[in-house]
Amino acid sequence: MHQKVDQKGKPNAKPGVIEWIVGTISALLVLAMIAFLLYQAFNSKEGIPSLVINVDQVMSREGGHHVEFRITNEGDATAAEVLVKGRLRDGDQVVEEREVTFDYVPGGAEERAALIFMNDPAGYDLEILPSGYREP
Repeated sequence: MHQKVDQKGKPNAKPGVIEWIVGTISALLVLAMIAFLLYQAFNSKEGIPSLVINVDQVMSREGGHHVEFRITNEGDATAAEVLVKGRLRDGDQVVEEREVTFDYVPGGAEERAALIFMNDPAGYDLEILPSGYREP
């Protein structure tokens, strides 16, 4: 490799223009990342998960009635081991109950699942609610 030398024959140790540009950009990127992490640390509103369930459709299949639904975490905090219970009610009486567990539902995320009932949900009051979760 060919080294640059000054007038006295010594290697030139001064950084070139490209080195200054790359060094400046790198330093700015590191400072921007540090500023972002500090901002997140002091302004994060973890709070609690806010779990909302919406039923998408009910399909009758051989072996049961599939109630497909979405669970959305409208909060910022992640919920782990989210237990969702579905019930078919006839007045105050619970006719059938099913449950499903989600490993986790991150803040701002949406997950899908289905509960399979033996009885047709059209003939009863369908209730699907998040029953519990734990902090990851």
